[in-house]
Amino acid sequence: MFQPETFEIFTPRVYPLRALAATLRLINNKEDTSQVYRVTSSLDGPTIERAYQIFRSDPMGAEYLANGRELRDLLSDRDALRKLPENSFGRAYLDFVESEGLSPEGFQTEMDGSGEVFDEAGPERQKFLYRVRHTHDLLHVLTGYGRDMIGELCLLAFTRRISGSRALALIVALGQFKAISVFKGYPVRAALKEGGQLGLATERLLLQRWEDLLPLPIETVRERLNIGRPEIYLSIKEKAATRDRDYRQTLTTAEAA
Repeated sequence: MFQPETFEIFTPRVYPLRALAATLRLINNKEDTSQVYRVTSSLDGPTIERAYQIFRSDPMGAEYLANGRELRDLLSDRDALRKLPENSFGRAYLDFVESEGLSPEGFQTEMDGSGEVFDEAGPERQKFLYRVRHTHDLLHVLTGYGRDMIGELCLLAFTRRISGSRALALIVALGQFKAISVFKGYPVRAALKEGGQLGLATERLLLQRWEDLLPLPIETVRERLNIGRPEIYLSIKEKAATRDRDYRQTLTTAEAA
C-alpha cells in the first residue's frame, strides 16, 4: 500500500517551491485535499503558530484544549443534530453534508492519510488545527458558498482574509486562473474579491464557541458573526454548480478513454 511522504505541519521554515508544486496538483484535482495541507506546511508554519497561541491564551481555547470534546465528534453526531430546531445552524449544516455526501469522519480520514505528522508540534497543536479545519464546512453553510470550483475558491478567499494565510493566498491566486478558463463569462474575479471583503468583516471566527452556535437560528449566527451575503456568487451559484459538474464529467470521460 502506498504511504505518502510525511511532513511536519507546524514548521518555522518556508518552502516556496514545494508549496507551488502542491498548489498545482491541487488545482488539477480540487478533491485532493492533502495538497492543501502540504501547501500550508510549506508556507504557514509561523502563521498557524501565532493562531494557536491566540487560541490557547483565550479561556475558551484553553478549556477546549484541556477538556473539550473534539468538534468533529459533535459534528459527527447526526442524531443530535437532527433533533435541533429546523431553522437552526446545526440542521442547516446537517442538510449540507448529507446533500453533498460529506462527513466529518471522511474528512478526518483524509487528514489521517495525508502524510502530515505532529511529532514536533504535539497533541495540543494537532487538536487545535483539526478544530480549525472542521469549521470549513460550517463556513460553507454560513456563507452560502457551494462546493463548485468558484465556490471553493471564494470560501478560501474569505478564510484567507481571516487567517492571513500565505498558503490560501497562493491557492486562490493560481486557482483563479484555472477558474477563469473553465468558467468563461462568469464573474470569477469579482466573486473572489467579494469573498475577501466579506472575510475581513467577520467577528473573531477563530475564538467562536461553535458548539453553542449550532442550536441557534442560522440567520442569528450570521448576524452575530457579521457574515454577509455573497451576492455576486449567489447570482451564479446554480449555473456554476452545473458547469462544474459538466467539467468534472469531461475530465472523468477523458481519463477513462
